[in-house]
Amino acid sequence: MENTPLITGMIDSHFHILEMERKGLVPEHVLKDCFDKGMTAAVDIGTSLQGFRHRLDTARQFPGVFHTLGLYPGESENLDYRKDLVILNDLIDEGNIVAIGEIGLDYYWNYATPKAQKGLLGAQLEIAAEHDLPVIIHNREADDDVYDMLRSAGLTHGGVIHCFSSTKETALKFIDLGFFISFAGNVTYKKAENLREAAVAVPLSSLLAETDAPYLAPVPKRGKLSTPEYVGYVYRFIAKLKGIDLEELVTRVKENAVEVFRLNLPV
Repeated sequence: MENTPLITGMIDSHFHILEMERKGLVPEHVLKDCFDKGMTAAVDIGTSLQGFRHRLDTARQFPGVFHTLGLYPGESENLDYRKDLVILNDLIDEGNIVAIGEIGLDYYWNYATPKAQKGLLGAQLEIAAEHDLPVIIHNREADDDVYDMLRSAGLTHGGVIHCFSSTKETALKFIDLGFFISFAGNVTYKKAENLREAAVAVPLSSLLAETDAPYLAPVPKRGKLSTPEYVGYVYRFIAKLKGIDLEELVTRVKENAVEVFRLNLPV
């Protein structure tokens, strides 16, 4: 077997089957390779309702793949998104849905007005609370509004701040709300000192690792299409950063993923 950053027990808490396909990757081949090399589980993230059943069918042969369903902030541009919310609510029980997401606010790209984005996020937080599901939060330059909405959402099962990109102080505030903090490949980038400070500050009991594949490939694969296999580089970087054994980090992250997503992992 060729060298791989993976070891048994590693979990990629955030990747995208549909986006991998759009970039020319074959998810079935990629996932088979990852599981053959030791990956324990991976969470396929939804950003719209399109391709939902295709996602389920693509990963059906892999019991370690779990799915989420949600409407990305950009979907708030769609004036008919409330119809999609009805469909989303109906689809939750159809697949192996472990969270509502990727949802949130993005003031960097200005997909829509803050009011429209908040409306979509608020509606999905309500759905998550009704179904007792965690949420996966996309937050870009919207720390205060995201925090305020999560604090008042009445969620029963918290969730994940995905691809964390803010300060260690902000990370600790979200942890106080019961959220896990997930780090992606960009924590390895040379100029990401704020992310490294946050990764050091986040306790092991609140930490997850992800790829956001096919995006944000970590060093030493930066510039290439990312795959769930590359989550191994994220684990190794964070373990070294925190000065702990890799196996300890793998065990703790696995426990965290099982807790937040209530995963029934394959034996």
